[in-house]
Amino acid sequence: MADMVQDEMEGMVLELQDLRRKKIFNQDELKQIIDKRREFEYSIRSRKASQLDFLGYVRYEVAVECLRSRRSKQKGWKHKSVSDYSGITRIGNIFKRCCWKFKGDKRIWYQFADYCMRAGVSNLLTMVLRRALKHHPKEVGFWLLASDRELKVGHISGGRKLLLRGIRTLPTSAKLWSELMNLEMQIARHMLAVRAVDGLESALNPKAVTKSDEGQNQSAEAASEKSEGINSAPVDSWAPARLLLKKGLERLSGMPRSCSEFLIASDKYHRMVDPDMVETMGFDQLTQELRSAVADYRPGDFQKNSSSDCADDTAIAVWELWWSQELRSGSHWTSIVEAVATLAPQAVIRSLAVSLSARVPCAATAFGNVTDRGNALLRLAQEPRVAADVMSALSVLEALDRGCNGVSASSTSAAFEQLLRTAASSHPSCSRLAALAWRRLSGASQPEGRGDVADIAKRAHELDGAEAAQMLLLVISAPGTSSHSTATDGGKQPEQTNFETLLRALKKGASPQPLVNTFLGHALGGGIDGFVAASDHVWAVGSRLWDEPRLRHLLAASVLEAECRATSAAVVNHKRQLKLAARFEELLSTLDDGDEMKVEWWLRYGEFLQHAAARGCTSGLPSPTDVHWRAMRSVKDQEFYAEQAFKRLQLGSA
Repeated sequence: MADMVQDEMEGMVLELQDLRRKKIFNQDELKQIIDKRREFEYSIRSRKASQLDFLGYVRYEVAVECLRSRRSKQKGWKHKSVSDYSGITRIGNIFKRCCWKFKGDKRIWYQFADYCMRAGVSNLLTMVLRRALKHHPKEVGFWLLASDRELKVGHISGGRKLLLRGIRTLPTSAKLWSELMNLEMQIARHMLAVRAVDGLESALNPKAVTKSDEGQNQSAEAASEKSEGINSAPVDSWAPARLLLKKGLERLSGMPRSCSEFLIASDKYHRMVDPDMVETMGFDQLTQELRSAVADYRPGDFQKNSSSDCADDTAIAVWELWWSQELRSGSHWTSIVEAVATLAPQAVIRSLAVSLSARVPCAATAFGNVTDRGNALLRLAQEPRVAADVMSALSVLEALDRGCNGVSASSTSAAFEQLLRTAASSHPSCSRLAALAWRRLSGASQPEGRGDVADIAKRAHELDGAEAAQMLLLVISAPGTSSHSTATDGGKQPEQTNFETLLRALKKGASPQPLVNTFLGHALGGGIDGFVAASDHVWAVGSRLWDEPRLRHLLAASVLEAECRATSAAVVNHKRQLKLAARFEELLSTLDDGDEMKVEWWLRYGEFLQHAAARGCTSGLPSPTDVHWRAMRSVKDQEFYAEQAFKRLQLGSA
């Protein structure tokens, strides 16, 4: 190893002599560079060399090269010499040795290619990408980089060949098919532009070919007739793109997400064609084939292939592409609504409702007048499939509630009430629809057997935090209910009973914080005593949730956070502060040491004790210093806790 290191160091002599001659580095700096390079050479040649050793060597050489370049400019050296090229060459050699040692790590190859692009070493970049493809033929990124490199230097055939080889290796890669489509569309546009400049073809009329001047004699005309017929004949420049669209969809069939990505990319490149080229030969056929392909691959109940059970985001993307094409071709929103409501999945219906109600049209809704969109939304609200699905009905109701553009408020209100009445009758177990019907419909229009809002809350299930909070507000604001209502059986007030009912109606994983904030905020409106009683009730409810530890932790954290905010804005007696300290201790004892929440609550506990000490209430409370050292022994990541504690200490002192 020592001989190889010595040979490597002797190869730097000419460079070091040139640096000393130019006075870019002095003798001490050159000695330091030599020692550092020798140290790196030994480290990367050892058997235990890691990628970090090579990358550390690269970082050092990059820093030296940047310093050399800056000093060379300062000294005014314009003539290039050996030291101007040796740094870049050495960094490339270090990367080569690293890639040779760690061939299977794609990250090293990507870093090597990135360095070549930044340094502007074109020949080395081509070699790197070819070797990367040799070791990682299944990596799409290397095929794309290699093809892009060939295209940037003007090798169109080379770039096309690389993409075709990549497709043969990865026939189901939507990215490769999309890039090849982009290349073929660019080639077609370039060919048409060249023929238009040469006068061989008019971009607006493919039959308009170059004619001989009227003054030209018949003999010259006859002599050039054959050559003119060959060169000026219209050419179908879009044929490769049509063939590629057909072959790509055949290879990607059975993979809805890949098909949608390919179709979206093809439509994007199709729309990039200049307006003066849309009348050229073959473009109309390409447009029709693309529209037919999008229509055929729309996921829905009418599909018999695997695209009928694709993911919601894929279905939405394909259907949005379809209706944007239909709008560009002159179709109306009403016909689109009929097709979506009849054939599309429910997720697409919800997306269409959001698009129709958008105040600022997006790319998929930029066509069609405002009145057409408003009438289409009213038509969507009348479709039976909308009322048959809870989420679709709620989405359309929300869209109608925002108002229909270009439609009278009375028509919108009538459509809203009709859909709400139908959906609430079809789904009596849905608490959101029942509560909305109780609030928005008159007594004669309300569905039968729904009960009052308290009964709706009792039947609620699978709610998220925001829905539970809204339901609680409805219960509290219902006639005959107030925060000072008489206690029910068991000594509980009605809102306390409803809070516990809605808390148990939360779906798994939902946060109880919106519900807790709503309950405590309403209690705080009656004074600090009401807030204290409400927080004690929430804490008592949480102590009974032994079968759901996660919900218990979240509930305790939510009420304790609300209490900390209330105590910072109000004067709290010493007894209450002792109770809060006990709740801090109880919450921290239930959290695991590796839980991220534990670090946050230790920090909040320390801040609470500091505020109490500032008020002079320290009797019976632990000192902030003791809590800090307890936290250091308790949390798993002590360094992170110490850093956060120091930041909060600085903010507090500021």
